[in-house]
Amino acid sequence: MKKLFLLYVFIFSLIAQGQTTFKYSYDDRGNRCKREIIIPAIRSAQAHDPESESVPFTESLEQRTIVIYPNPTKDELNITITDTEHLQSGSIILYDLHGKMLMERIVKENHTSFDLSSYSKGTYLLFFKLDEETSSWKIIKE
Repeated sequence: MKKLFLLYVFIFSLIAQGQTTFKYSYDDRGNRCKREIIIPAIRSAQAHDPESESVPFTESLEQRTIVIYPNPTKDELNITITDTEHLQSGSIILYDLHGKMLMERIVKENHTSFDLSSYSKGTYLLFFKLDEETSSWKIIKE
């Protein structure tokens, strides 16, 4: 039970670490008139269906572009990361909703895939750590 609690604390600290940002608005005279706290939620990548107009989910992290497709997925989840040759350290970890680590990949190449065919239908969490930046996505297995 103690290990499970520590795992939850670890996962949520990854989510919260460095992702809270502030947005300021100014009036015409340059006075700050509004401050917004932006706390991003776990994102879900859009489905990549070549016959439809939907596109893969794309986001920038540590000056790199990450593309995740398809989501929802039936078997294989594809991840493409640009500019990995200048990456000092990087990993991608897949967790189930109970906090159990299912797969981990060290980022060495531009393209990585996860074979989810042996896992049951449901929701999974995908965590990225590229150099000092972290990010997370919700992945749906059909």
